[in-house]
Amino acid sequence: MSITVIIKTRKMINTNFIKDIIIKTYIKLICLVFCLALLSCGNEELKKGEIEEQLRDLQELGTSEYVLNKIIIAEDNQWYTIGDRKVVITMTASLKAGVDFSEIKLIEIDNESKIITLQVPNSKIILLDIKPEDIKYDFVKVSSTRSEFSNKELNDIQILGEKNIQEKIKELNILNDADKNAQLFLKNWLNSMGFNQIKFI
Repeated sequence: MSITVIIKTRKMINTNFIKDIIIKTYIKLICLVFCLALLSCGNEELKKGEIEEQLRDLQELGTSEYVLNKIIIAEDNQWYTIGDRKVVITMTASLKAGVDFSEIKLIEIDNESKIITLQVPNSKIILLDIKPEDIKYDFVKVSSTRSEFSNKELNDIQILGEKNIQEKIKELNILNDADKNAQLFLKNWLNSMGFNQIKFI
């Protein structure tokens, strides 16, 4: 079978994505600020411990999301066959990247200058989701002299599409976007706790 793959990529436009993340953690943030206020007369280690605990609670947090629209055209017209077969499959995939916040390291906290230094791990893909209802057979053509596509053949074509998405991840720049959004979230989060300067190393 000769298979031609065409991929179309569309980035999900969600200007409120970071805002949504902040809202989801808003209650935790209020609790943290309250705890830090109570501990303000304590030492730095207690404050550092509170921040680290909150980061661990966040765990993996998606900070960038793409929607990929893929078209797969599969043709089977070998020279030794009589007639041809062709199928066009479209699929929509949700791709989410983020940071494991439990792996963030607090390098230094300067309470007097309100400066905090963090070491943030690189983002990674945390979700690649293709729902069965998002896979559609838009066109199927089989000559009368040929057999229909088997379930195995159609499944193999779908797997090819999924592999193609994984191969295209680096080209999509989603990991870089996730890194930037993670830093933006941390800046907003830590600014609300009173830190004036957040450094990333």
